[in-house]
Amino acid sequence: MTSLPLVETPYGVIEGLNHETPEGFEAEIFLGIPFAKPPINELRFEKPQLPTKWKTSLKADKFGKPAITFPVRKFKDGDEDCLTLNLFKPKKTDEECNLFPTMVYIHGGGFVSGSSREWGYKEVCRKLVSHGLIVVTLNYRLGPFGFFTTGDGNIPGNYGIWDMIQALKFLQEILPSFNGDASNVTIFGHSAGGMATSLLTLTPETKNLFARAIPMSGSALSKSSNNPFLVKHSKMVAEALGIDFSSLRLRDEIIEVSADQIKEAVKSFIPEMLRVDEVVLVHFSPRIDGDLFKEKPATNLVCKSDVSKPILMGLVDQEAILFAVNPFGKLATSGKYIWIHPDDIPNVDKTRFSDYVTQKLADKKIFGSSAKDYADAVINFYETNVKVSNNNNRYLTMLTQLISDVNFNIPALREAKSRAAAGQKVYFYLYTYINPKYKSQYFDAVAHADELPCFFDAPVGKPNVEMKGEEGEVQKSFAELFVNFARNGNAQTQGLQLPLVTPENIPYIKIDKELLIENDLWPERINFWNKLAEDFGFDWPSGVSTKHPEKNVLMDLE
Repeated sequence: MTSLPLVETPYGVIEGLNHETPEGFEAEIFLGIPFAKPPINELRFEKPQLPTKWKTSLKADKFGKPAITFPVRKFKDGDEDCLTLNLFKPKKTDEECNLFPTMVYIHGGGFVSGSSREWGYKEVCRKLVSHGLIVVTLNYRLGPFGFFTTGDGNIPGNYGIWDMIQALKFLQEILPSFNGDASNVTIFGHSAGGMATSLLTLTPETKNLFARAIPMSGSALSKSSNNPFLVKHSKMVAEALGIDFSSLRLRDEIIEVSADQIKEAVKSFIPEMLRVDEVVLVHFSPRIDGDLFKEKPATNLVCKSDVSKPILMGLVDQEAILFAVNPFGKLATSGKYIWIHPDDIPNVDKTRFSDYVTQKLADKKIFGSSAKDYADAVINFYETNVKVSNNNNRYLTMLTQLISDVNFNIPALREAKSRAAAGQKVYFYLYTYINPKYKSQYFDAVAHADELPCFFDAPVGKPNVEMKGEEGEVQKSFAELFVNFARNGNAQTQGLQLPLVTPENIPYIKIDKELLIENDLWPERINFWNKLAEDFGFDWPSGVSTKHPEKNVLMDLE
């Protein structure tokens, strides 16, 4: 019987598990390693602190508890004491002496949901670790526990981001014990995790903690870093607890209440917090606070970031499919424009599309007498430029494309060009392979998160991506791109070298049944949104007034 792996670290001995993939690859698994003291009691709404060393062997044989999520029902065992990470590594023989590059994954979930546990370890060992890498997944504080803020220095927020930084610092200390190369760490994340990955490159607090980054379907230049609801929802939490939000004793009072009381407080306004049909999709999130992130808007940070770290950015071809149709029917709240009930799909016509633009985007509080001209410009652009294949609902496709552009595409494209202009090495991919297992009946495109099973366990209720046949070839090519980039910053797969993004163009690799290098990704869209911001003085993708960038114009909508 094979003995369990034991690793001596600066914090004590860690005892893991052995794991063998169906292909016979042997890995060692370490689950639920605490990387910080529990952020409870007086440590609530504080930056994470180094964990206490353990005196006996730490049994790392099960995932740590997830963070408390919202809605709470997703992980009923969510806990404030959630700051753990998981480490998966190849089983190393005595004669092997090379150190392993490391990839650190940051999960998504809109900064209110998700955990490292849901991504498992079986598929990531097959699809990434087997290439000779260490892969780490981690938890961070979510919702009000991670992002509650007074909007000033009293309770500045960003605790979930500080958790990620503490995990990276902890890894610098323990990676050598696992034969990991602490100087060769790549961070990657998806959606909210992609935005966090992007943000982590913009603060001096992460200097020397990683070598390169891969933000997937998330950008620091999205309006979520200029979130108008963040202080409002923090205030709602305090008021639901009977605490004066303006009190100088706010911090002292709020650490006295239990986690269950905070959960109940948030439950009282979840319908308000998770409203469908709003342009801003994220309501608890990071913020430019003047401490962790020094300047606003985030574009200034990109221009002054550490350009020595290469970055690989990417999107899928229709991100907002995930938000278009309500998959739960009557079990969840449906909207007119987002999470549309399946029975309502035939009613999504030109009027419905135009209503979204005029009522949600072309707000008179922002655009005044120019609101109609703004709406006309948006409607005309999408009617002219969106192509619909087969007999899919044309206006549903247009609506979904618009939501994809505002929330994902334009921020990512701008970020790529801004980084290139600052002298950073930037590469870009577009994942377009439609796996029949995940295809929506309403769209001929790839949805937000459909690419993640190329690396991890598929979400509950969905089948895993097989490593054979057509989907296996796509998975192999996509994983090879990430593995090569993580090893040495070389963005290439199957013999194809990705060209560098320039300030003028975004050449990219299309990940599909056939790999293609294309010249420039969606130039007409980024040009349209840039001109729209210039002409009308406000930019929806970033949430920033181009006339008065220091102002949070979106606050006026509430």
